Amino acid sequence: MLALWIAAAACYPGWNAFEPNRVGFDPCGNFVCDLLSGRTPDGRTNFASAACMATAVLLLVFGALLHLWLTPPASPRLRPWCRASGLLAAGLALGVCVEQAFALPLPHGTLALSAAAAGAFPTGAWVAADWRRDRGVTPRRMILALMCGAAVVEIVGYSVAQLGGPLTRVVPTTQNLAFLGLLGWLAARRRYS
Repeated sequence: MLALWIAAAACYPGWNAFEPNRVGFDPCGNFVCDLLSGRTPDGRTNFASAACMATAVLLLVFGALLHLWLTPPASPRLRPWCRASGLLAAGLALGVCVEQAFALPLPHGTLALSAAAAGAFPTGAWVAADWRRDRGVTPRRMILALMCGAAVVEIVGYSVAQLGGPLTRVVPTTQNLAFLGLLGWLAARRRYS
C-alpha cells in the first residue's frame, strides 16, 4: 500500500489549494483525496495517480482494516457498535473513491469526514488494545502516538475548514502523516503481535 501511495504521488501532475500552479505532489499541500481525483481542479488528467491511490485505499480498507473492524477487542456490549461503525466506514471510503474518480456532485467534505469518524471508533478499540499490551516505549507505541495525534489534528482542522474556517497546510500534512502512520501501525501489528 505504501508503494501505491508513492506511485500515486509520483504520477500526480500537480495543483493544490495553496499553490494552484505547483507541479507534482506536495505532502504538505495535497490531500490524499487529491491523489484519488480523476482530474485535478485545474482540469489536468490524473488517471494514473487516481488508479494507484484508489487501489491503495481499497486494499487498506477491505484488505486490512475491515477484518480488524469486524473483530474488535471491545466489550460484548460495544462489539456490535464497532462492527456497524466499521461497515459504515468501509462503505463511506468506497463512496469517497467513487465520488473522486468520477467527479460526482456529492458533498466530498462530509463523505470524507464521515468515513474518518466512522473508522476512528473501531480502529480506536484496536489502538487502545495495542497500547495497553505494549510496555514502555516501543516502535508500535511511537507509531500509534504519531497516527492518533495526526488524525485528531487533521479531523479537527478539516472540520473547521468545512465550517468556513481557514484551511492551512497543517490539514493536508497531518492527513498524509495519519495515512502513513496507519500503514506503519498495520505493519507493526504484524511484526510485534
